[in-house]
Amino acid sequence: MREKILEINHLQIRFDTEDGVVKALEDVNLELYSGEILGLVGETGCGKSVTSQSVLRLLPTPPTRITNGSILFHGKNLLEMPEEKMNDIRGGKIAMIFQEPMTSLNPVFTIGEQLEDVIALHRKVDRKEANVIAVKSLVDVGLDDAEVILSKYPHELSGGQRQRVMIAMALSCQPEVLIADEPTTALDVSIQAQILSIIKHLKQDHGMAVLLVTHNLGVVAQVCDRVAVMYAGYVVEKGDKFDVLKTPLHPYPRGLLESIPRSRKVRELRSIPGSVPNLINPPEGCRFHPRCPFSTGVCDREVPVLEEAAPGHFVACHHWRRLNP
Repeated sequence: MREKILEINHLQIRFDTEDGVVKALEDVNLELYSGEILGLVGETGCGKSVTSQSVLRLLPTPPTRITNGSILFHGKNLLEMPEEKMNDIRGGKIAMIFQEPMTSLNPVFTIGEQLEDVIALHRKVDRKEANVIAVKSLVDVGLDDAEVILSKYPHELSGGQRQRVMIAMALSCQPEVLIADEPTTALDVSIQAQILSIIKHLKQDHGMAVLLVTHNLGVVAQVCDRVAVMYAGYVVEKGDKFDVLKTPLHPYPRGLLESIPRSRKVRELRSIPGSVPNLINPPEGCRFHPRCPFSTGVCDREVPVLEEAAPGHFVACHHWRRLNP
């Protein structure tokens, strides 16, 4: 039996803005098991990053309000933990890497100073030991000239090198969970492949659980074990990646897959009609129904419940049985 390390239950988040209250997340339910990579996918603005950042309570309050739900780490609710304990968990037990490392690395300190500070804080070692760990961590992520890298400032490194440094920083504290928020978005294709390979090996070599936030279904197919698809603040489908990507039950992930070109002979790409709804005034009922070709009267009145359609495969759609006979 795999151990359930992280569990998000009925999470609901609101943002107070001058234009009104943004209903960012509604009843989000996710689980992350030891030694797996869970892909969290969806269009921009669907709530992926909000979900991932809420785990470490990185969202500023105000304007953020968590109005319902719990986030359990080994059964303990992170939302109820005092800030002192959360500081031990951030970076120590649960680490996070972001899509643009230049905003995460301090431009006025060298890589070595920043990396060693983190290691000394979480692993309670002296500066000499921290340096040894830092060098090993950089080598583990493919930066063989580690001593040189430690002496440089962030602006002196390439985007791929900076992202590797961020992964090394996360790895150096030996976390149980790694949250990777769009870690390959700003990188070219060859560097993307290298970063994804590093993340995949982290899982295999260290038994680390990874929550990988992405909008790229190709990335999910390449490295993930399970996938959860979000739309407008809801998880609409989740399960084993082969089940979700090969036989999607919900119209939204089905539409995403149909929009991917299958060969060079395709002259016209399919697209999902309409656009992501305004979350200040979202549609009633199923938030996807204004764009759904299978929508009926019940869809604009009732919110579909996430139910288990097959072992480990969940979907939130009123008509999934009819669409998948």
